[in-house]
Amino acid sequence: MTQDKGSLGDRWMLLVGAAAGAIALYKPLISFKGRGDQVFQLAVWQMFPTLTALAALALVAAVAVAFLPQFAKWRREATAIAAVAVAAVCIWAFVDAINAWSSTKAMILQMAGTRSVFINPALAVAPLALSILLLSLSNVFTRAEAPAAAPRGAATQPA
Repeated sequence: MTQDKGSLGDRWMLLVGAAAGAIALYKPLISFKGRGDQVFQLAVWQMFPTLTALAALALVAAVAVAFLPQFAKWRREATAIAAVAVAAVCIWAFVDAINAWSSTKAMILQMAGTRSVFINPALAVAPLALSILLLSLSNVFTRAEAPAAAPRGAATQPA
């Protein structure tokens, strides 16, 4: 018999948090102006495609672990790894975009056609915060494992 490792509310929090994490990875994270009135936007997957794929895989694994009873004992760890992966990749992409010596900054300057640009956070910041919050809360509100039952025939009190 398998034991349910979380309520329906915890799973919904996890699903919405994972969806927000996916939105944060694929929506524009930074925006900047080029010459004239041109506005450019870059998403995390455009800057770091491999790391984005790994973070998305961590999100999928967290959702799968939450719904498959045979992997329920790893639910908290998988959810924590997914939250950290999404946050780390998004923060790293933003820092790389503002770092003057990074290849991403050189790409931004080439796209803008100017020698200096002001980089603004874009739409993905709100889903990123929501994702981290919901993934963390789904971990906090997950019910703790029930204590293991004593084997049949074992004395419960010492004689």
